[in-house]
Amino acid sequence: MAVDTWKTLETKMLRPLKYSVEAYGRLIQEIIKKELLNRWYNTDANEYVRTYDVLNSITTSKVVKVPNGYALSVYFDKDKIRAERVDGSCWGQHISFNNDITWGGMTIGEWIPVWIDKGQNSDVYSFDGIEYVKTTMAEIQNSGKKIESEIKKLGYDIFVF
Repeated sequence: MAVDTWKTLETKMLRPLKYSVEAYGRLIQEIIKKELLNRWYNTDANEYVRTYDVLNSITTSKVVKVPNGYALSVYFDKDKIRAERVDGSCWGQHISFNNDITWGGMTIGEWIPVWIDKGQNSDVYSFDGIEYVKTTMAEIQNSGKKIESEIKKLGYDIFVF
């Protein structure tokens, strides 16, 4: 490996860490998808037609360099959760009962992951949340210990925001 500058050496040495962070992001994304499939999508709810938009909106950002290594975000992309009015006996998809696509200053698509996690108390339709954030964090701690250990061996810390 030819190294002509410190920057080149640093880049070549950190490349495996970047790939480890990408793998960690994919692991988190899969854990969230599994939680949603098992505890939300595969329930007996038949009040509306499943679009799988929420499941398909789980996105992993590009890895970026930060002062002590690399970072990425796993998030629900609100633009992938479509608001659609539905004719017939089914509820609209990702809209309010009065056909609004926003509530409280945010789109319904932004609220849905929050409501799935925390539940919601409505006069029309209340439900308990599945607390996927809490269970995902526990799963990450269990499944991610090996990756975390390897990353820490390289001298980096893992931060969860």
